[in-house]
Amino acid sequence: MIELDDVVTGSAQPTSADVKHHTVADEPLVALVMAAYNARPFIKRAIDAVSNQDVADFVCCIVDDGSTDGTADLARQVTAKDPRFMVIVQENQGQAVARNFGMRHLPNSKYVSFPDADDEWHSDALRTLIEAADAFGGSGSHALADKIDVGGNPLFPNLFAQFGRDRFVTRHLARHLIPVQAPSSFESLVESCTVYPPGLWLMRRDIFEKAGGFSPWFQNFEDWDLLIRASRFGDFAFVDKVILKYRSHPAQISLRPDDILALIEVRAKTLKSPLNTPPQRKMAAAAWRTEQFRFACQSVTLIFKRPKSALTSVKAIGDSVLRFFAGAVNILVPVDDNDLRR
Repeated sequence: MIELDDVVTGSAQPTSADVKHHTVADEPLVALVMAAYNARPFIKRAIDAVSNQDVADFVCCIVDDGSTDGTADLARQVTAKDPRFMVIVQENQGQAVARNFGMRHLPNSKYVSFPDADDEWHSDALRTLIEAADAFGGSGSHALADKIDVGGNPLFPNLFAQFGRDRFVTRHLARHLIPVQAPSSFESLVESCTVYPPGLWLMRRDIFEKAGGFSPWFQNFEDWDLLIRASRFGDFAFVDKVILKYRSHPAQISLRPDDILALIEVRAKTLKSPLNTPPQRKMAAAAWRTEQFRFACQSVTLIFKRPKSALTSVKAIGDSVLRFFAGAVNILVPVDDNDLRR
């Protein structure tokens, strides 16, 4: 057995207020990290959904990412009697750093997953993902979610699940739907980000470490970036089943206005990566060119709809045409995928 007693605030030494002693198995089946920032209104329901899983062989590290609303205090109260949980605090550095930080505080495991602090797993979520990953034998597995509103009520039932079900690959500037029985591969994952939030997927721990963990470069789509990198080591089994309630609320990170820029940066990083095999380079380039072609077409349409924006649209068309032929020019992204060190 090991003691999870090294709970710290950021990189400082632990204090009596920060330490929470828990004893867990030396090597649980699944290690979970729940990154939380000002999640007090939702985190109890998120924790309860994890603790009520019908697979009990897990440990969960809740990382408070510099919250100002008492998230950590509530998390400690809710988990006080469950030795599978620990709560740590860091200065606000974003969810990528928080998840990497949490992983460094957990024992070795076969799998890892990252349920968010504002979402709710169904009681069979972990079992569904584990059984699919065990049977498939690739890098892991993923399933589907449906949206709920702030109060937990269904929001446009099955719409978000269908979005996750519709996975594509790019061939000759056209997107082709892949069947639901097919796994998610590098080719489909680089085409579009449909596998989110991260509580939807389970990844082998060794693949997580080989891939380099979450990149601190990204404040959004960091989970998509990691999935793409992990898919270089193997496909992900797809389970056509809703296992998670994905909460929609005004403060969620995925509603940030710079989403499009982050999406382009993930694509650019993938396109430039020296880790791509020759086939993967072709797949990444095909997805990139199709997206630039789509951007150019949208800009042309905008000229007719809004003539006053013609100059802006013409520039956008020029940028898209340039990047269609030259790749991710003038887009600064890291090409070193070994991000786990941070």
